[in-house]
Amino acid sequence: MKSVVREGRGTPRLEEVPRPAPRAGHVLVRTCASLVSAGTERSASEFASLSLVGKAARRPDLVRQVLEKVRRDGIWETQRAVRSRLQTAEPLGYSCAGIVEEDGTGEHPVGSLVACAGGGYASHAEYNLVPRNMIAAVPAGVTAEQAAFATIGSVALHAARLTRSGLGESVAVVGLGLLGQLAVQLLKASGCQVFGLDPVERRTTLASELGCDVVANDPASLARVVAERTHRRGVDAVIIAASTKDAAPVSVATEISRGRGRIVVLGDIRLDLDRRVFYEKELRLVVSRSYGPGRYDRDYEEKGIDYPYEYVRWTLKRNMGAFLALAPRLRIEPLISHRFPIEEADRVYALLSGERQEPYLGILLVYPQESPAAAEGDRVELGITPVGGRHREVGVSVLGAGNYARNTLLPALAKVEGLRRVAIVTAKGLSAWDAGRRFGFERCATDVGDALGEDTDLVVIATRHSQHAGLVKEALGRGKAVFVEKPLCTSDDELEELRSAYERSSRPFLMVGYNRRFAPLVARLRTSLGPVGRPLVLNYRVNAGPLTDASWVLDAEEGGGRLIGEACHFVDLLMHVVGAPPRVVRVVRPSTHGHFGDRETFVALLEFGDGSIATLTYSADGDPAHPKERLEVIGGGAVAILEDFRSLTITHGGRRKRWRTLGQDKGHLAALQATVEAIRTGRSEPIPFQEVVAGTRATFALRASVAVGDAVALSTVRDAVDPPASA
Repeated sequence: MKSVVREGRGTPRLEEVPRPAPRAGHVLVRTCASLVSAGTERSASEFASLSLVGKAARRPDLVRQVLEKVRRDGIWETQRAVRSRLQTAEPLGYSCAGIVEEDGTGEHPVGSLVACAGGGYASHAEYNLVPRNMIAAVPAGVTAEQAAFATIGSVALHAARLTRSGLGESVAVVGLGLLGQLAVQLLKASGCQVFGLDPVERRTTLASELGCDVVANDPASLARVVAERTHRRGVDAVIIAASTKDAAPVSVATEISRGRGRIVVLGDIRLDLDRRVFYEKELRLVVSRSYGPGRYDRDYEEKGIDYPYEYVRWTLKRNMGAFLALAPRLRIEPLISHRFPIEEADRVYALLSGERQEPYLGILLVYPQESPAAAEGDRVELGITPVGGRHREVGVSVLGAGNYARNTLLPALAKVEGLRRVAIVTAKGLSAWDAGRRFGFERCATDVGDALGEDTDLVVIATRHSQHAGLVKEALGRGKAVFVEKPLCTSDDELEELRSAYERSSRPFLMVGYNRRFAPLVARLRTSLGPVGRPLVLNYRVNAGPLTDASWVLDAEEGGGRLIGEACHFVDLLMHVVGAPPRVVRVVRPSTHGHFGDRETFVALLEFGDGSIATLTYSADGDPAHPKERLEVIGGGAVAILEDFRSLTITHGGRRKRWRTLGQDKGHLAALQATVEAIRTGRSEPIPFQEVVAGTRATFALRASVAVGDAVALSTVRDAVDPPASA
């Protein structure tokens, strides 16, 4: 399908990318028309085109994040991560309408017309996959072009609601671009007297034609007419729909507002406020947040969990429905200045950049009306020709291209020799296209079947945690070797299903991405501990840092929480160093007056089968600038300290040795190399499957310990783990 994308500092362009895959709780929509939000997209393009210095000046918050990463991970790792982020292709657009092709919600009949909202959902693309709360049915009598205004209209409608204005009240709209023109009409429909201000005469003329009671081209003229019409009291409310780098619109708004008036900021402006004026008039200022309640709430947007109607009357989706119901009474056609077929999308951005000197307001992209065959568009050939080498090439396909895959896994995979990168598959398609080009895959797709063909030997799974078990089982059932990022699965039932699938597989090969085992310093540590007696005492401290509440990792369904999704890494490394599985575990969480605080912070005690004991201190409450990991091992007259995979110090027999690496190496590349070499030579997995099972059970036991508040014995651990070989 055709999609408008922006890559790094480049100009937005049209590309052929895979069509998104249908999904439960979502609707697959064939786009008829999408609306270009000129102000938003122009600002985004301008920011994208800035140099790093320019971006830093605009977004000091991002600079702070980069500096924190430099302190934590070093300059080279930070540079690589920043470069990767800046080069990632992004979809453009967030307001469109189209025909339902497949419905995973049970709410929208196939063939019906719907309006779609949201960046990343309602893009300038021939097909979009939209969650249930970001989509609204279009009533009879409303065209697809009118419906394409639903998202922008909802932004204006939400701002109008925030003014709390009704019949007979007066409202001024400062800035008469597309949002301002819609706000004028919505306020008039609610019975308000409306004043409009814009320096561009053609916009004030249009606003007057659309029903604005009074218009002005300069603040002084507006102030005079407001004073005359309101008997010097001022307007009840002001909507600032302008976009400017100064605070002039706020000054205008405070001057024309009545005492205890309301100012709603809709546009991107500076908020340099004069406290004196706000104090004297007791003004109220609100910054309108997008389309209404629900926006930026992951549960609402992604998971489709609605707010109760009786408590939150006007949500994002209900605002869309209200605007669509009003659409026949609004004059939308005069707001459309340009229509371009999707094939000519470059003309839109020539307008926005100023390359084409002509006025514009509402710009529509229109799409072909015929529906392609169902099988078309799910994959795109990227033109990469496989190159033969000295050894038999291992065909690898990847499922998932999220942040971890793009920043760590795929760059490491690109360095592995003897690989034929066959297919990369993601749900939305654009991320597969972007990563596929950057990392040399032959094709990109949205159908998992494209990664399970005869040309694929190894399937790498890097999706969200909740999908791991199902995809592993499917790949094993097809006789494929599997490399799955941690965790292997998120429940005991899934683990038992995978054990059965592994036993039934014609060629069982299942490797989990516990890369820390393969770090050079860990290999040296384990070798050095070989001749040392047992048992050992281990202390592992992980300064993990906080995640935002919206992170999918914290979601019990998708991520399993950090204990399951991340702590499994550290449990595996402790097992590897000790050389035995845990037999009893216990978790303690910090509390205040008997109430548990941070759900991500805990201390675990693990007793191993050989008598060794370990503490795992995992904290999300530390300073991220401090090194993340420290492992201390004591036993047999030796002390070993591994510092953040950068240095290893071993003291034994009165002598101290220290090793350093040039940079932090957590073993990602070595783990992949060992996996590919094992497949090529017909050996079993670098991490024996029984060890993976034992470690997974131990992690689940940690979760159970949190629930019961006591120690949990791993009575089901039947598979012994081989101790490390002597040096």
